[in-house]
Amino acid sequence: MPGALAGSSGRVHSVEPLPGPCRRLRVTARLLGARNVTVHRAALGDWCGRGRLSLPVRRGLPVQGRAYLTEGAHGPGLDAEFRASRTVVAPVRTLDQPARESGLERPACVKADVKGTELAVLKGGPATLPRHRPTLLLEIEHRHLAKYGVHPADVARHLRSFGYQAHRRRHGHWVPVSHVTDDCRTYLFTA
Repeated sequence: MPGALAGSSGRVHSVEPLPGPCRRLRVTARLLGARNVTVHRAALGDWCGRGRLSLPVRRGLPVQGRAYLTEGAHGPGLDAEFRASRTVVAPVRTLDQPARESGLERPACVKADVKGTELAVLKGGPATLPRHRPTLLLEIEHRHLAKYGVHPADVARHLRSFGYQAHRRRHGHWVPVSHVTDDCRTYLFTA
């Protein structure tokens, strides 16, 4: 449980735009007594307001792990495989907002799996990234980024401008790498 990993003085802020998963996260945190976990119902991006997510549907059931923010997307990308989808409206916030609004003194870690909007999430942190330099654990996949006109190298280049180094897991260890490749999805970035 992330709340336990943060320790007794640490705090966890989970950001989830879909109502069902958000509700489950809140209930789970409450049932586990994780008072240091706050769940925000929102999507993260490089702008603030209300956004639309496309939630694919298969056999009448939502495929929540493939929902994506439609603003900025050039078509459904991989989600074209689904015959149906629902539109879900959610607040869109920047990475800087939860830290500022919650009074976080120093965000230490950011984990994001946002189906192609990783660069937008990072661009929403112009205060957080250079000031606090949190460790970042990102899922970066060209197949998702492409629908936003972004390449994995764009994400790595943006982070290098803040002094971040990419690492990938090899033989049980995080090792520095010079670039993001298609044979690995999850990267650790440290400043």
